[in-house]
Amino acid sequence: MYQYHGWAVLSISVDDESNHIEDSKMLLQVQNYISKMKDNIDIIEVKAINGQYHFLMTGFSNHKIISEYNPINIFRHIGILASGSYGILYVYDDEDLEYFNEFRVYVLTRGDISEKSDTYLSPLIPTVANKSEFEIE
Repeated sequence: MYQYHGWAVLSISVDDESNHIEDSKMLLQVQNYISKMKDNIDIIEVKAINGQYHFLMTGFSNHKIISEYNPINIFRHIGILASGSYGILYVYDDEDLEYFNEFRVYVLTRGDISEKSDTYLSPLIPTVANKSEFEIE
């Protein structure tokens, strides 16, 4: 099982003073990019909330997505298009030999992504699931 859940507040810059024309161009680039992803990602969208734009993405698949539709690559590309953005992407991959029992957290700040250990939902067993839920009979 492969699952991912992420969000980001979109911004062209970390400066308080933003240029509405640059913001509009950035937003259009992000919207064009995610429109190409929509058929292959369960939920992916940009929402305007209280004067800010928010990127949202979540999904489940049987196996890790290895293509341009990989959620980590999508999150990284959002950081390139909107370099002042910040957010978090949680990823769980039960086929990952090293991290099969934990979520990995990808933190987006200033357009860069860093991978972190999760301290809230991991280890998956026993924090959020029982071992019996994952046993194959």
